[in-house]
Amino acid sequence: MAKKGGISSIKINSPYILCLVIALLCSIDYVRLGKLLLIIAGIVVIFGLVAFYLLDQKQEHRIAALDEIDAMTGVEFEEYLQQFFEGAGYKATMTPMTNDYGADLILKKDNITYVIQAKHYNGVKVGIQAVQEVVASKQYYNAHLAVVITNNYYTPNAKRLAESNQVLLWDRDDLGDFSLENSKDLLPLPSSEPLILN
Repeated sequence: MAKKGGISSIKINSPYILCLVIALLCSIDYVRLGKLLLIIAGIVVIFGLVAFYLLDQKQEHRIAALDEIDAMTGVEFEEYLQQFFEGAGYKATMTPMTNDYGADLILKKDNITYVIQAKHYNGVKVGIQAVQEVVASKQYYNAHLAVVITNNYYTPNAKRLAESNQVLLWDRDDLGDFSLENSKDLLPLPSSEPLILN
């Protein structure tokens, strides 16, 4: 015996319920509903593509950990630096693999030209040859400032030669401090004042 009143008293096979369901189905404007669903799907796809693009850009310009940098080849290190500086707002161009005249990257920003010598060394400190090469490239490319960047450290002789030739040295510790958030003044403007080196 069915209870009186409430949902349990409604019979599913009731002709009234069947008529109500048919009336609801007939009243739906399927063309408008289809257009609405298509618009919603389009918005979801667009937001998804934008999110994927932003994530890809973030990954491309992200700061690599030192162990990731150590695992790179020399060419991968140069490519990483190029992507990093581009992410920081510099126009970065890699020089040819041979006949590069002592520079691996040419950077430009605010009408200032920088030459970068990238040295990817594992277990060996960077010596005076890297400084000599970048000094020569500074003249050749008519650059304002010369920089040597390594995933290692510099010999005392390399530091002295860099200081006397106004070459900026970035070592392993500087790589660990790379930050796109503080990238406005990554590289100093050229100056007649002596550079403070590590």
